Amino acid sequence: MYTRVESSTAVQKLAIGLHDSARDRPWVVVSSPFGTAAPEIGIDQLSTQIGDVAQVFLIQTGELTRQLGDLLPPQFQVYGSAGRSYPIGPGAFADLSRSRLRFTHGDPQHATDQLVTDALAHAHQAGLFALAPASVITVTGTVKGFLLRGSRALVELDDGGMATVWQELTYPPVPLDWTLVPGQRVQGALDVPTHRLNVEVKPPTNAAIATRFPNGGITLALVQKVSAQRAVLALHPHLSITITRADISPNPLDKVDALLSEGDVVAARVIHLPSGAVHLCLSDVDDDEPVLPPLAAVRNGPPWLRENRPLLPIVEEDEHADEPVLEPASAQSPVEYARAHAASVLAETSQAELVALAAMAHLDESFRPPRPSPGPGRSHAARHPTAAAIPFRVAPTPAP
Repeated sequence: MYTRVESSTAVQKLAIGLHDSARDRPWVVVSSPFGTAAPEIGIDQLSTQIGDVAQVFLIQTGELTRQLGDLLPPQFQVYGSAGRSYPIGPGAFADLSRSRLRFTHGDPQHATDQLVTDALAHAHQAGLFALAPASVITVTGTVKGFLLRGSRALVELDDGGMATVWQELTYPPVPLDWTLVPGQRVQGALDVPTHRLNVEVKPPTNAAIATRFPNGGITLALVQKVSAQRAVLALHPHLSITITRADISPNPLDKVDALLSEGDVVAARVIHLPSGAVHLCLSDVDDDEPVLPPLAAVRNGPPWLRENRPLLPIVEEDEHADEPVLEPASAQSPVEYARAHAASVLAETSQAELVALAAMAHLDESFRPPRPSPGPGRSHAARHPTAAAIPFRVAPTPAP
């Protein structure tokens, strides 16, 4: 189910809810194209796939979307057949990149899928999937393969049913094929109505890490964040360790962000501290030292890290997806707009130019004023990897 926003009062209630830091789930707002109340984005699909963890709204582009835009921070509005998922918490409007405006750009299904991904990621970050409703049961099954460019894993359940594991809910942004392989036996929490299977497990304790990796042993770690003097490394998607420049290089002039990049997979020495905690050191690791297999993030899964396989930043497929699109100021028809545009062009043409054009047309009946010809169209510039921080969630997650 979704809620239609059809009046100024409803717009005000929507804006109040979006600003409410106590909101318990993400809200997804979808707009229709100008001149119609029917959305291009799959509103019914959104209701079916995310309705259990998000609230979905539909608003018509025009006066209502302009009113909503006036009540929201700049650039957080919704209009022009686009949609946006708003995360929960006091920082809902702190970072525009967390709440992207998804335009259809001629492909409504792609925009719908993007909104599903955004909303599920927001729900996951809010811990909504850690709350087991009555519809969730524990099941076992076998991974059969991957779908939708690797963002879904198909699991055949032992009772004969089917389920899907979603990348957005399984250690995002780690790719699914880092944690699952075809033929792998899995156990997890199945949400029966949606057939979503959660296979995440609690991160290992320090004692488990110390048992798995002896003091001084070498294993692989993922670089999650870097700054000039520090780096955050992960032995498990939900287990991070902060190290300093001295742990990486003995040279006091070195900068950590010049030696490491977010997403790198590096060999690290595991150090057992007297307190029982574990630490990591990179400065004394030799290239010929044996590397112990990394942890498996999912039960019965492969080691989640592999040498020479970095975690690359996510690059949006459409680099113009968040460009603002001006809303029409009035309900002009195409004919009225064309007439107004022609009048404005004539108004900018001098009398002398008009007389010259008329004279040329009189002398040569084949003469026609030059018209613009189609250009080559818009082409995308080469994309370069960004240095944005990889949004790992460090907080522990209860076992399914």
